[in-house]
Amino acid sequence: MSQILEVENLSVSFFTADGNVQAVDELSFELKAGETLAIVGESGSGKSVTAAAIMGLLSATNVSVAGSIRIENKEILNDKSSSIRQLRGKDVAMVFQDPLSALNPYYTVGDQIGEAFKTHHPKASKEEVKSKVLEVMKKVGIPEVEKRIDSYPHEFSGGMRQRVVIAIALVNDPKILIADEPTTALDVTVQAQILDLMRELQKQSNTAIILITHDLGVVAEMVDRVLVMYAGRAVEVSDVFSVFENPLHPYTKGLLNAVRSLDSEVHSKLTTIPGTPPSLLNIPNGCSFNPRCSYTKWVGEKCKLEKPNLLQIGKNYSACHLTQEQIVEMNKESAVVQ
Repeated sequence: MSQILEVENLSVSFFTADGNVQAVDELSFELKAGETLAIVGESGSGKSVTAAAIMGLLSATNVSVAGSIRIENKEILNDKSSSIRQLRGKDVAMVFQDPLSALNPYYTVGDQIGEAFKTHHPKASKEEVKSKVLEVMKKVGIPEVEKRIDSYPHEFSGGMRQRVVIAIALVNDPKILIADEPTTALDVTVQAQILDLMRELQKQSNTAIILITHDLGVVAEMVDRVLVMYAGRAVEVSDVFSVFENPLHPYTKGLLNAVRSLDSEVHSKLTTIPGTPPSLLNIPNGCSFNPRCSYTKWVGEKCKLEKPNLLQIGKNYSACHLTQEQIVEMNKESAVVQ
């Protein structure tokens, strides 16, 4: 698979009245054509800000974006020309978590899908636009497209509205699809249908997908690799099997321990990670996870003084001061919290 997206040392800061918010800190990863990468982490870890940076949506005067984002070797970060607008929607598109707020209630879904297509095909005739809209509506599984093309968002169910949002994202055949919590507002049955739809569409077009989610069950079923973020930094990048079987970072293990498994006892307590994520206005020195990590006792003061780099361990990566032997011991234990 060829590399389609490269993010290198991405940093995003927001300047507020209270101080500088470091939302993303020197984040690096790559994405290959046809691959699905999950970005996971607690709220505030920088997942959605990373997606917004890739989409070129961080242009406010109180935002500083540094580093490099390349799509097919073309640098797009801080591109002030119209080329970023040409990339957005055509080469990279996004599916947002709340389809009702993503759609304009005053326009039919056909008009909204058509508008996305016309943005990149301004010379297309009305007949060509309508034909493309009907084609993509059928593609995402919307029934009776000849009738529903003139319907408004409120006339669709939650699952069908999400299909409309996916249709808008796919109408220009993007190379990269970013899905930000695409199933959060949907019931379990509809969630499965949307995930199946995304998998099928990916097979047809070899689209690369970045899936932002809190749902580790979706991660296990859907993705190839996992990027774990904490306080704006990547703490682990591993293939999906390794994440669940042999996590490299205590935070990853903590996330896994907080999910009830099928063989858990009915009245057993969930194991939670102690404390709360740090304020991005005042990120701890050293490893940002150290105030919540029970494995600092294995390493000592180094966790509080030195920021760990993302280093390769086997074929995966971890930003932790634990040695490989200590990671093995960590995974023998049943929980991060002792």
